[in-house]
Amino acid sequence: MYTHCPECNARITREDASYCSNCGKSVEVNKCSNIDCPHNFESSLAKDDCYCYECGSKSTYLTLGIIQSEEFKF
Repeated sequence: MYTHCPECNARITREDASYCSNCGKSVEVNKCSNIDCPHNFESSLAKDDCYCYECGSKSTYLTLGIIQSEEFKF
């Protein structure tokens, strides 16, 4: 869990909080959505990672709509 909301930067005062009491966004750590991947439970992804860099699955933040994937054209 974060000490400040990744969306609005409000201070998170409750250790058991799942959502920001100021803006309602999730304050859970961004993780891999694949339950078999180590980044689902052992370690977290960066707050702006849309996909897991190890297995390629969607991140929990992307799944929840907290972040959006950018389309890069070369």
